[in-house]
Amino acid sequence: MGWGVYAFLPAMMLTIGSMGAISPNIQACFMEHFRKNGGAAAALLGAAQFGLSGAISALSTQLPRTLLTITLMMLICSALAVALMFRSLARAAPTAPTRG
Repeated sequence: MGWGVYAFLPAMMLTIGSMGAISPNIQACFMEHFRKNGGAAAALLGAAQFGLSGAISALSTQLPRTLLTITLMMLICSALAVALMFRSLARAAPTAPTRG
């Protein structure tokens, strides 16, 4: 379409800008479960985030550098995130009482 940077820049700003609201809320929800050992939980969360990011970054250098590969990896990561979200929602849903 020839849009170049005019299409890319607003999408990137929206994506990166929303991380400023999402990340602190995720961390606050996580920390809510650890009232006694908050410092250790925060340290473990940070170490897990940095460790996982480093491992994924290192593994991604081994992939072929094609548009199809990038698109498929984005699809796989998105599908995994949606599956985990539905699993979490299913666990949190209250069960209906049974009639006996």
